[in-house]
Amino acid sequence: MTVRPRTTRNLAWFISIILVLAGGFAFFLQGSRHEAANLPPLPVLVLDEFATPIQEQIRAAWQAARQAPNDAVMNRRLGMTLHAYKLNTGAMVSYRRARLLDPGSYETAYYLGIVQLQGGNDSAALEQLRAVLELNPGYRPARLRVAELLMKTGELEEAGQLYTTLLDSPEDAARAHYGLGQIAFRGGDTETAITHYHQALQLFESFGPVHYALALAYRDEGETQAAGQHMAYYQQYRKNGPPYNDPLLEALEELDISTRAAINRARQLFESGRYPEAAQLLETAVSIDLQSVEVHMKLVRLYSLMGDFEQLEQHYRAVVSLDPDLPAVHLLYGQALGDTGRYEQAIDSLRKVLETEPAHVQANTYLGQACEELGRNNEALQHYRLAVAGEPDNRFVNYLLGRRLLADGQTAEATGHLEQATGPEDEQTVFYLYHTAIALDAADRREQARPYLQRAREVAVAGGHQQLLGDIIRTQAQWQEPVPH
Repeated sequence: MTVRPRTTRNLAWFISIILVLAGGFAFFLQGSRHEAANLPPLPVLVLDEFATPIQEQIRAAWQAARQAPNDAVMNRRLGMTLHAYKLNTGAMVSYRRARLLDPGSYETAYYLGIVQLQGGNDSAALEQLRAVLELNPGYRPARLRVAELLMKTGELEEAGQLYTTLLDSPEDAARAHYGLGQIAFRGGDTETAITHYHQALQLFESFGPVHYALALAYRDEGETQAAGQHMAYYQQYRKNGPPYNDPLLEALEELDISTRAAINRARQLFESGRYPEAAQLLETAVSIDLQSVEVHMKLVRLYSLMGDFEQLEQHYRAVVSLDPDLPAVHLLYGQALGDTGRYEQAIDSLRKVLETEPAHVQANTYLGQACEELGRNNEALQHYRLAVAGEPDNRFVNYLLGRRLLADGQTAEATGHLEQATGPEDEQTVFYLYHTAIALDAADRREQARPYLQRAREVAVAGGHQQLLGDIIRTQAQWQEPVPH
């Protein structure tokens, strides 16, 4: 066979193909060398402490990163999953891999900065968070974090500039005012500091660190009363602060399917009155961890408030199977039984509380009420006495004991407990005054009841209790002496 020489055009085409293929082959070799030379190896997983669903979640993220080792998103996702469960060493490794693969991702830089900050490496965190602002100057959470770090390192001028840019952000303004107040205070301008602190409290009243800062500022001004007041608020709100409005951290938190995370989210829903959503979240959590007494207990409390006795009873049984001697669950169940009129069953459940805590005030109180409903007045009196012995200043149990003594004809002793219930004067006083008057009247002590009813009227007028005021006025009208003919 004769071999013909290639034409110049065909030869050029052939050479170009070879070069392209060689270049591509070199590219893949380069990528492989890049990973081997620069990327740290994937983190080693030790997951024994986690529930099975969490282990499966973490392993799935690790496998995805292993199958696509040069995929920055997969590496960042692994870092986030580990970070969500506070496996910060592995998270840091994964974020670094993602940063090397995609240096332009502000999200990865932010997550790396946060995990470094949580690990106490402020200088490394500041470097990463500054990089976030270069990549995305509009991401306010990074601006706030950088300002806070600059405060720690004493770079007050730059920190103040960043805080000032956050004053027009409703989510960040309270922390910005707090930061500016700290800067002013360090600079000796206590008056300006106090102004900023109060502006922070107008936006978030229970901001604990701000109350502490105000206490120090007022102390320096010689205003000891104001200093003492804010120090007391600090003790009350020590750990309180406005939430960080941080979409990236919210995305991180959503990855956490642990029982603890579910409880925290349910608490937020509960506090905003979203009971069904809180219950649904806790039901999901308990399906993952059937042995969690804490979640079952929270569901017992929640269903009690929602009036769902069937669901409450289901979780009560679950708790008892796990911890049969837990007083709190028998108390809640007994109260719920009483609320539904099942007094004999309520008494049985409440007595289980007293087996471990004989002086339990709430259990004795509920037992007294249940016994009264069944006409077992001597037993009711006994439990009310135990409740008052446990909490002598408890107005409600003093009222219950006084009313019971009054019905039994023990007027002198009853009056002492009723007086204890009607003071000191606050929002509840008017109700105790009114019901004490009604109880005295029911015991044929109307003349003794009249002063209580008149005091109730005066307190109702002063406190604006319009509905109760109407009841008081109608009662007084019914008690008027007949007009003589």
